[in-house]
Amino acid sequence: MNRPRVSVITPTYNRAHLLPRVWASLQRQTLTDFQWIVVDDGSCDDTRQVVASFADPRICYVHQNNQGCNVARNRGEQEVAADYVAFLDSDDELYAADTLDMMLSTLSAARPEIGMAYFTVVDGEGRQGLFHLEGDVLEAGYEDRVCGVKVRGEFMPFFRREVLPLTPWPRHNGMESLRHWRLAKSHLALFVRQTALLIHRPSRLYHRKGGDNLTGAPSAIRRAESMAQAYLELSAEHRHAWLQHCPCELGRHLFYVAMYLALDGQSGRSLRTAFSALPTAKWAIRRKAIMLIASLLVPISLRRI
Repeated sequence: MNRPRVSVITPTYNRAHLLPRVWASLQRQTLTDFQWIVVDDGSCDDTRQVVASFADPRICYVHQNNQGCNVARNRGEQEVAADYVAFLDSDDELYAADTLDMMLSTLSAARPEIGMAYFTVVDGEGRQGLFHLEGDVLEAGYEDRVCGVKVRGEFMPFFRREVLPLTPWPRHNGMESLRHWRLAKSHLALFVRQTALLIHRPSRLYHRKGGDNLTGAPSAIRRAESMAQAYLELSAEHRHAWLQHCPCELGRHLFYVAMYLALDGQSGRSLRTAFSALPTAKWAIRRKAIMLIASLLVPISLRRI
C-alpha cells in the first residue's frame, strides 16, 4: 500500500465480536488512505481469525502477550507509518464517514506548536456529550489541562507523529492523563467542538454497553491497585501546579487515590489519604471523602451487615 496519511491504533483483548463494528466505521471513511494497527493483547478468543477475515492491506495485525492496554498502545506506535496518529478502542467506533478527514484537516492546518488535537466524544447509546469545553475551539496549555476548568471529560486524541516519542503511555492499565499532561508541558493542544461548518462534529461513539470497558465498576475493582498507584504518580507529578493554580484539584485526586486504595483493601492507607484530601478539596469531594472515612472507621464485621 502507499504511505498512509493517518495511522489508527486499536488495542484489543478478547473483543473479537466487537472488531467488525470498528472496522465497519473505518471502511466508511471518506479518507481511505489510512493504516489500521490492531494490537491483540494476548486474546483467548478468535481475534486473529476475525482480523484476518477482513483481508485488507491497510490492516497491520500485531500479537503480544497480555500486558494491558497501554503497553499495547505503545507497541502499536512501533508500526506507525503515517504522520498523524489516532487511537480508537475496540469497543468504540468513529462517529461519521468524514471523521478521519475532519481530524486530519484540523490538525494539519494548525500551528506547529500545537502537537495534538482533541475531538469531542458522545455516548454510543444516548448520544450525550461526555465532555466540558469552554467555547467551540480552545488552544489549551499545561495549566488548562491540569486544572480542568476550561476543558475536561472524554475526548478523542489525534497526534502529530513527532510528539509521540517524547513520552510513552504509562505502565498502568489506564490513567492516560499521565501522558496527555506530560505532552502538554511541551506542546499546546487544540480542543474542538465545532468545525468550520459551525456544527458540532463529534469524533467517536463511546459504547458503554456490550463490552467490559475500563470505566465500568468490575474493571475499576480489578484495577484498583494499579489505579491507586497511577493517581499517586499523577498527584506527585502535578502537585506543585495544582497548589499554585487550582488547589482543589489536589484534593480531588487525593480522594481518588483513597477510593482506589479502599477498593484494593488497603483501609489504613485509604483512611490517611482521605484525611489528606480534606484541606484542599471542594465541598462535593470533601463530603465524599468524609463518607469514605466514616465507612472505613466502621468495623469490618459491621460493614457486612
